[in-house]
Amino acid sequence: MLDDITTALGRAALDRLTLLINHVLDGEPAATQRLRPHAGRCIEVVWQQWPALLPRPPLMVWMVTPAGLLERVDQPAGTGLSVALRFDELPRWLAAAAHSGEHPPMEIHGDAQFAADVSWLADNVRWDIEADLARVIGDGPAHQIARVGRGALEALRRFVARRGS
Repeated sequence: MLDDITTALGRAALDRLTLLINHVLDGEPAATQRLRPHAGRCIEVVWQQWPALLPRPPLMVWMVTPAGLLERVDQPAGTGLSVALRFDELPRWLAAAAHSGEHPPMEIHGDAQFAADVSWLADNVRWDIEADLARVIGDGPAHQIARVGRGALEALRRFVARRGS
């Protein structure tokens, strides 16, 4: 029963993540343009070094749609990519990303052109949270919230850097 609940929650979370990813991709026409030729191919995210004490994450597989967006699927279909992320690298990456915006260290396996396009996305596409907030609450408040968020992330980055030394 616990596995069923974990699976259902994981799928629901992945569905929300898919909406967010598509929102970000849709805001960058070059991103959807790069993905369109790969329609029907899948991207699978595989976690390495996952802690045994934590429940396994749900299968993370997305199929590229003809519009250049992603659709969550339950199983990989056809040719595609495998993107390996290391769980043990996650804290270091989160601290670095707060400062530099770098993407997590990843290994991409599969078709060379598809891998190059996905790598380009990881290097170049970012979510402009401030712009999304501005549409809802206005430019001034959005700018203030973003400034506070950047300050909090910088403080977190410094804290993690000190703990790591």
